[in-house]
Amino acid sequence: MRTRLSLGVVGLGEWGLRVARTIADLPRAELAWLCDRDPNVLHRVSDRNPAARSTVRVDDLLGDDALDAVVVATPSASRPEIAGRALEADKHVLIREPIALTGAGADDLVAQAEQRRRHLAAAGGLVQDAAVRGLGTLLERGDLGEVYYLTVRRQQPGGDGRDVL
Repeated sequence: MRTRLSLGVVGLGEWGLRVARTIADLPRAELAWLCDRDPNVLHRVSDRNPAARSTVRVDDLLGDDALDAVVVATPSASRPEIAGRALEADKHVLIREPIALTGAGADDLVAQAEQRRRHLAAAGGLVQDAAVRGLGTLLERGDLGEVYYLTVRRQQPGGDGRDVL
């Protein structure tokens, strides 16, 4: 029985690099693949992770039967398509939030994961943030009345969310 989880990271921007470093340091995980569309970024990162295979083509890592899971750390617009392809390839998926730009897109990914019996998990700071969760509770209970517009500005390191809209 294999004890190490084989993972690939698609998208080697700020968040993807952090995830790749974390995976590489985990004793029960193997950073098996690095994928980014920019060959220069890929070259720099693969030099620091010589045991991981590297590619500019998502299909290369999705075709690896030994790969257990894919981390999708690409810009927001491309996440649903890449995550959907990973699920079709019978990989578990960790995807940076938002997992899709529409509710219907998110519902499609959840349904696909359930159908294939694969885990689909969203990662990101705002889902766990106490202020955001508290605001969600107020909205669900109707304590704020009928809300027509809501905007949130991120005030911490780790990206400003400009790729979302």
